[in-house]
Amino acid sequence: MNNIFKNNPQKKDRPFLAKLLFPALGVIIFQTLILFGVVFQGQVSHLLTDNAYNSFIDRVNGRSKEIEYKIRNEWGKMDFHISGINKDYEDFLKSKDLESLEGKTELEIEFLQKISLHAEEILRANRVTGVYLVLCREGDSPIEGYRIIERNGLAITDQDPTMGRKSREDISIQISPYSVVEKMNYNLSKYWSPRFTIPPEAPYYFAPQKAVLKYPQAENTDLGCWLLDYTSHQTGYPAISYTLPLQLPGKEVYAILGVEITLSHLASLLPTNELLKNSTGIYALGSYNESSKSCDISVAKGHLSRDNIKIPKTVHLSTIPDYPALFETAFPNKKDILTCMSPLNIYAKKTAYADQNLCLLGLAEKNELLEFQSNIFQTIFVSSLISLFAGILGVILIAERISLPLNRLSRSVQKYLVEDTNILDRTHIKEVDNLIVSIENLSKRIHESQLNLSKLFRISGIPISAFEYSPMDEKLYFAEGFFDILKTPGIHRENITKLEDYQNLIAKLEQYIFLKEENETTLYRLPKEDGTVSYVRHYSSSTETQLFEVIVDVTREILEKQKIEKERDIDILTRLFNRRAFKTKVRALFAIPETLKKAAMVMMDVDKLKYVNDTFGHKHGDRLIREAAAILSSCSDEQSITARLSGDEFVILLYGYDNLYSLEEKIRSIRDKIRNKKIDFPFHKNFQLSISGGYAVYPDDSQNYHLLLQYADSAMYKVKKKRNGEFLRHKKFTDKD
Repeated sequence: MNNIFKNNPQKKDRPFLAKLLFPALGVIIFQTLILFGVVFQGQVSHLLTDNAYNSFIDRVNGRSKEIEYKIRNEWGKMDFHISGINKDYEDFLKSKDLESLEGKTELEIEFLQKISLHAEEILRANRVTGVYLVLCREGDSPIEGYRIIERNGLAITDQDPTMGRKSREDISIQISPYSVVEKMNYNLSKYWSPRFTIPPEAPYYFAPQKAVLKYPQAENTDLGCWLLDYTSHQTGYPAISYTLPLQLPGKEVYAILGVEITLSHLASLLPTNELLKNSTGIYALGSYNESSKSCDISVAKGHLSRDNIKIPKTVHLSTIPDYPALFETAFPNKKDILTCMSPLNIYAKKTAYADQNLCLLGLAEKNELLEFQSNIFQTIFVSSLISLFAGILGVILIAERISLPLNRLSRSVQKYLVEDTNILDRTHIKEVDNLIVSIENLSKRIHESQLNLSKLFRISGIPISAFEYSPMDEKLYFAEGFFDILKTPGIHRENITKLEDYQNLIAKLEQYIFLKEENETTLYRLPKEDGTVSYVRHYSSSTETQLFEVIVDVTREILEKQKIEKERDIDILTRLFNRRAFKTKVRALFAIPETLKKAAMVMMDVDKLKYVNDTFGHKHGDRLIREAAAILSSCSDEQSITARLSGDEFVILLYGYDNLYSLEEKIRSIRDKIRNKKIDFPFHKNFQLSISGGYAVYPDDSQNYHLLLQYADSAMYKVKKKRNGEFLRHKKFTDKD
């Protein structure tokens, strides 16, 4: 035995890696070489490329078929509607004993009232964002398109046709005579106009008429044309439109009927995330030019790469062998782009615009499309991990040689935790012993950091504290200032010696819970002896071996948040309620009709604001608005809600009155107070404040909040046209006024 110790001197510490590296590394290298041989000796790369290209083509073609179906069988399916409108037009002419409505404005308006339901039916049935119908007159041929003309007609919009609502609250009327607005009870657009203003050579108006001249024997539905470069009437929103003529057999074209789909709605039907997982692809709608091998883009959604590269107006296409539907494309600042072109067969073969080559394009960067192929090395990496697992099996055999010192280390750590000793036993493995030293140093630094953190909180004034309970020794630990933060009547530090006492204390706080938050977090609203309150956030975390809780005084944070929420509802310039707050409060009142009693919705507009802005400057224009707001605010009481809706528009809801006389007496007092207000402007003393107003009475005129607002607004604008400074009721006006 002595000879053995003599011939085997004590071994030096060896790195743990040196004991395991070589056998595990040999296995990993061997298996990785096998994997490389399998991958690169086969045709994996070509198969992956072919699969990526064909998959991209299939996605674009699939999306193209969906758009084509919507265009042909939904948006542009007009046969039934055309028949109904033509029949109504023919019946209307017979009832009036006329050949046409040429030059008969009143009869044109009457006819528009008759067919307005057809427009709404098209909007709903075809799921489009807009419908328009323009009445034609003789001499409106495309040859005469050099001049601007005005025509009677009807245009309505619905910005979200996917909702499928049955009410008319979502429909806005852009163009129509006012009598049609009153009859149909649509929302009046802020861009509303009574007639169409048709510029020279407007395609939506003249293109169908050109088709009639070229194909006089064709059916109406065969003369329709899809317009890609189109702007929605009045609103100016970019859109696409399908326009076609209306005519009785053997008669002149009497109207142009069209539907429109805004580009924002069309873009929602082109999800670019289906092209590539990272959504760096583009869908585009355009027309293909066979001679120049290019496509003129009208609608595009998406971008290429992280640089948000957009598609140009014209895309030039170069064919790729073996892939007829795939083309190479280069942007001014980007190359190596692949484009899949899928034709849109939206016209019958023998129609006026059958030669219009519309198509859907899908574009993606070549390197993004072939990303899976480039990531094949990840497969090799995964295989290397499998090889590593095989190497670990060999490592297990070696691990037996070091299990004993590691077990000693484990026992030493347990002793370190329980007895709070400062030194751990060494294992004579270099890396492990280095780790032991690091653990000891880290423990010392953590302890020092805890002390420094407590000092930092005291110095900075952050009101935070903590509680800890350890089942091992059944002790409660309260950080400094814990009960100062929880200071409220009925909460005391005395006699809290065990966990049950602390749990009872937390139970008392349940009556002050302000909000239950996520992740075991509770916000308390604690009353103080001086009458104020404090807000305390309580965090709790527990395991089988520890309960740890933190409390933070967040009074300042909560009060700041409440202040911000309050100011969100206030108009900055006038300190009145803004549109959002007014809408919320009025809707709450209308939910309790008995509170309203007799009420009035009063819409007002400050007169001469443009004059003040142009003459004295916008600074004094803002002053005029503030002065008007101050007068209206002084007229407000607990039975009114006053708000500024927009630039010079104000609204007051007066409610809770017992009879109409007292309600209108209040309105007259507001008017008189405004008339008595004078303002001194530079070079213009005693400027008379003037506000025009219209009002509608609840429930006499309507019980609907939106209709009351619409009626009051309509009355106000009629007042402004006749006599500024008056306040008149909606029902005092008629269509003849």
